[in-house]
Amino acid sequence: MYVRLNGTKLFYTALGKGRPAIFLHGGLGFDHNYFRPWTDPLSKNFRIVYYDHRGNGRSDGRESLANVTHDTWIEDLEALRKHLGFKKFTLVGHSYGGALGMGYALKYPKNLDGLAIITSYAGWDFWHEAIGNAKKLGTPEQVAALKRMEHTHFTNDEDFGQTVGTVTPLYFERVEEKVLERIGATTKISYQAFNRGFIDCHKNYNLVPRLGEIKVPTLVMASPKDKIIPVFQSERIHKGIKGSKIVRFEESRHFPFIEERKKFNKELGGWMAGLK
Repeated sequence: MYVRLNGTKLFYTALGKGRPAIFLHGGLGFDHNYFRPWTDPLSKNFRIVYYDHRGNGRSDGRESLANVTHDTWIEDLEALRKHLGFKKFTLVGHSYGGALGMGYALKYPKNLDGLAIITSYAGWDFWHEAIGNAKKLGTPEQVAALKRMEHTHFTNDEDFGQTVGTVTPLYFERVEEKVLERIGATTKISYQAFNRGFIDCHKNYNLVPRLGEIKVPTLVMASPKDKIIPVFQSERIHKGIKGSKIVRFEESRHFPFIEERKKFNKELGGWMAGLK
């Protein structure tokens, strides 16, 4: 489903009925499909909305991202909230989506019932550790690919897709070929969105000093085995947001909602049900 708002056209899909939750995908340069079908069971009790950020996936804007900032993507979410008629909602952000989600919570706290942050980060200060982990656990090709992702402005989706495909196994504790095949088949990538978000906007990204300003109920979902975004990032978010709850997923890496899907949906669903 498409909607025109905030000067662009966003793609979104909604499932279920009940208290609303909007899921923010990471990347950037990917889309919402990597949540599905693993988090869809939450729609039995909640209104679940997935969408593709401006310039990502099936949303418009790939060719006009030069002046887009984190605040642009945050305002897109606010416009989507208004379009959907949600007075309040629960924001669920994974990875880069969690970074944008914390930005939204700082700007629009009164619009949130709760904030769930999945294997995310509050500061762009960890890629050297991801490369170090790749040197220990990965192949020379994976190390080279991670180094490219840190500095390269890609010029086409094919090169970007091949680079991401090389490092993807590092994001999983147990590599299931059928999972990788499904993600590859359903995900619409965008090298332009990766360039603008991951390379350009990350340069000055640091919300660590402002974590204490986030007052909404917060659930931090951490994976100690994550080799890309080290668990200290989740621990730092938990420590910085007073009263937050942290749940650790011991048998997965960057995608606990895939590798520990039953525990993930139970923890997130139970927490959401308990929000006021």
